[in-house]
Amino acid sequence: KQLYFWDSLTYVGVAFAPAFSLVISLAFVNHYEKLPKLYYFFFFIPLLTNIMVWTNPLHNLHYVHFSIIAQEVAFGPYIYFSGLYSYICMISAVLIMMNFTIKARNSLYIKQALMFALSNIIPTIVSFIATFKLLDLPITATPIAFIVTILLHGYSISKLNYLSITPLA
Repeated sequence: KQLYFWDSLTYVGVAFAPAFSLVISLAFVNHYEKLPKLYYFFFFIPLLTNIMVWTNPLHNLHYVHFSIIAQEVAFGPYIYFSGLYSYICMISAVLIMMNFTIKARNSLYIKQALMFALSNIIPTIVSFIATFKLLDLPITATPIAFIVTILLHGYSISKLNYLSITPLA
């Protein structure tokens, strides 16, 4: 039970990161200083996912069987729904940023978009491999892969002025 508690805490970041990536990419390419209220709906599925994870012992829709040994984990039907939503958000965010970069043709934007794309592609691939058990990965693989997102976003923000709302001269 204690291990499940700690695993369920990781879902806060894992569930919300894809929606944040999509919203960040939309805000970036549209130069929003304030998000349109409609964008908050992107966070409904991550919120529902966290509720499903936290209440899983009552319904087993997220995990049929939870284990810290990845081979023993049996996923419930909800994880495929939330996973599909996450993959759509992450891939959409990358495509939006890359499309913007191609049109902008600015070297700084290209560097920012490449960092953003890498920061989304790596955890998406790891999550896909772990969810569909294509390789023997530990249960911690996906949360650790999202550390790459944090590090690359940190580098982009600190060194490449990513998310800066000041216009380029």
